Amino acid sequence: MLSSLLLAAALATDPACADPVMAGVDGVSLPESLTKSKPVYPEEARLKRIGGNVIVNAIVCADGHVEDVAILSGVPWGEGLLEAEAQRTVKTWTYRPALKEGRPVAVYMTVAVDFNLEGRHGPGWVDAKINLNLQNTTLKQALHLLEEAGLYVTYEGSNPPVRGEYKGSTVRQILADLARRYSLEMELIGEDHDRLRVTALPAHDDDGVSPPVLVADAPLEVPSEAPQGKHGTVGLNLVVLPDGSVDAAAIILSCGTEELDWAAVRAAKKRTYRPATRNGAPIAVYLPASVEF
Repeated sequence: MLSSLLLAAALATDPACADPVMAGVDGVSLPESLTKSKPVYPEEARLKRIGGNVIVNAIVCADGHVEDVAILSGVPWGEGLLEAEAQRTVKTWTYRPALKEGRPVAVYMTVAVDFNLEGRHGPGWVDAKINLNLQNTTLKQALHLLEEAGLYVTYEGSNPPVRGEYKGSTVRQILADLARRYSLEMELIGEDHDRLRVTALPAHDDDGVSPPVLVADAPLEVPSEAPQGKHGTVGLNLVVLPDGSVDAAAIILSCGTEELDWAAVRAAKKRTYRPATRNGAPIAVYLPASVEF
């Protein structure tokens, strides 16, 4: 979230959009909506019965117009059909600007753009709520646990370990989180588009795969708020891209301190590798890794 905010700030070039601040805190009022057009439902998404919420971050500028609309989370099985329309729609919205000490200021805003199919966000299982506590679980097992909510999954690819806890989360929220953490491709299939096909990446040690090789590690920055003298190992599952960068780092073994767990994630995502290859071509793979404190 913070990285998205920093990126938005860097991109803002309009003087009215400069130096955005958080709304609703430190004496900054909330912007008030003036015009809010509805998104145009992409026809391909309608035919494939793809629906849901696209969450975006944007800047509401000091003159009330919207800039720098960035996707925070989309519909994991949406094939990217809804995100562009969500961005276009939010950029057309106008606001009475936020105020600080009586003066208009640019502020960050996070909103959901709803794509609704006949009162639903897609198949019936999408909005079902479920509790999941994933410990010593694989990704494939985690997805099949969602079948309690009526979801039917077909799964392809390797099967990395998964750790996480979801309380009262919708199936869509859980799938979106897993898709982000494990770079999953998701597609609704079947005559009624109510089944989900999930494709995972290959593992570093799959047949025919030459694994990534670490080229440059990143310095480990221990946050000041972390307990002093704490030691331990954080286990991670990395997604190493074909260019050797790390796209995602999912925690699979905690060292018992949340601050150190996330410091490990930040350090691991700054690593660079010589990428994995298959038949001589670079590919993205899962790679287990650890960070010691």
